Amino acid sequence: MEGPFIKAKPIIVTLMEAGFEAYFVGGSVRDYLLGRSRGDIDIATSALPEDVQSLFDRTIPVGIKHGTVVVLHNQEMYEVTTFRIDGDYQDFRRPSKVEFVTSLEEDLSRRDFTINAIAMDIHGTIIDPFEGQKDLKNKFIQTVGNPDDRFLEDPLRIMRAIRFVSQLDFELSPETKKSIESHANLLTKISVERVLVEFEKLLTGKANEKAIILITELQIQNYLPQLNNKEEELARFAVLCSKQPLTLEEQWTLLIYSLKVEDIEFFFKQWKSSNEKIKTCRLYLNVITELKNCSSLSCYTVYTYGPETVKSGIRLFSLLENKQSNLMLTALQTITRSLPILTRKDMAITGNDLIEWYSKQGGPWLSETIEIVEKAIVDGEVENNKEKIKEWLLTCNPPFENNY
Repeated sequence: MEGPFIKAKPIIVTLMEAGFEAYFVGGSVRDYLLGRSRGDIDIATSALPEDVQSLFDRTIPVGIKHGTVVVLHNQEMYEVTTFRIDGDYQDFRRPSKVEFVTSLEEDLSRRDFTINAIAMDIHGTIIDPFEGQKDLKNKFIQTVGNPDDRFLEDPLRIMRAIRFVSQLDFELSPETKKSIESHANLLTKISVERVLVEFEKLLTGKANEKAIILITELQIQNYLPQLNNKEEELARFAVLCSKQPLTLEEQWTLLIYSLKVEDIEFFFKQWKSSNEKIKTCRLYLNVITELKNCSSLSCYTVYTYGPETVKSGIRLFSLLENKQSNLMLTALQTITRSLPILTRKDMAITGNDLIEWYSKQGGPWLSETIEIVEKAIVDGEVENNKEKIKEWLLTCNPPFENNY
């Protein structure tokens, strides 16, 4: 047993000393057996929620109706959930009622996949009534019990299954695969926000190409926002995703590029994505467009979008064009080091200087002139020096100067 579990041991000890059963359960046990880094440590117990609250000084009743109490211990948060079985899932999300039980095996029987239905006691002994360890060894994603029942209870488990394929590089068991194909349409009953969480976890998995191809094979894309009948585009996207590690925003940019999305905002709104994601992907697409239209990376592109955004744009452009990125990335480093200004605030002049020099009132000409000077400084046409800018401007005499 390793560090995270050892840190959580006092909670189990407290529950056991009070006469209750308590075990580590869920994803943390699965990842421990796989040798993966562990996330949250969850605990299942025979203690009722009110018992848990009475035994610990600091608790949060986050899901007390469904038996879950968060226990705060040594600056860590642990979900402690009472053994339970679920009633009917009338809204395809939560059971209409839960029944607290005293059996660990009954509690594990309600879980989605066998690899998530494994428990571990305080001594590190594994309790595995549904042969989850066997499926871990065989690299199988298989439901606990009848897959039709599991997916009818909560169709989001369809996306979770594909997500685990991506994250763990596992395969779907034949029964699970067949059931997903039959019930994929139920994803329309699930809120987009919940689907989005699983889809993004899928995108960042080590076997994301396999998972995306599986989505098209099982026709799941027809029930996902804006992906209906996009098998070919998704297949191309899957190959691109697998070529090198990408951030989530970079992957979304590749996806909308592969789909040839015209209305980016509408696309992302259908996915209920954040405005920040829309903004970032737009910037990446702008950089890709500039790189396609220019023979080399310009100083002004780096200045306008910033080195990190341009770096992402270069990675994506190189993938899309099947080109090496090394030369452009080297050029990016050189340009970044040589930029005379990093923002407009670094310019040696202000709008007031221009008003004085031209003896004119403010207006559209002012912002246009500032932009001309800004670009000239970045491109090295004029030094960022007040007098030299004045001389350059008055000599240059922008053609629009007398048009206002």
